[in-house]
Amino acid sequence: MREVATLSLQIALNVLVPLWIVRADMRRLDPHRLERCWNDATCLAAPVAFGPLCLPFHFVKSRRSPLGFLMGLGALVLAWCPSVLVGLAFSPSSH
Repeated sequence: MREVATLSLQIALNVLVPLWIVRADMRRLDPHRLERCWNDATCLAAPVAFGPLCLPFHFVKSRRSPLGFLMGLGALVLAWCPSVLVGLAFSPSSH
């Protein structure tokens, strides 16, 4: 039963953390870059469908630069950390 709860929490984190990162980034963008971002429906669908893997695409799409790609990779790693930590904390070998 613990494994089901751990997996459920990891799935939730893999949707909510990227969604939060994308929304927070969109609030800081200038109007020109904001026009290139996803609309509201896609902004929610991308994290649900792809989880943290949507982050490099968001940053490249909004910035259209190599820096945007690097920012996306950094956000990807940052977004995976909570899920990985939950997995490590509740793994059977840790008890």
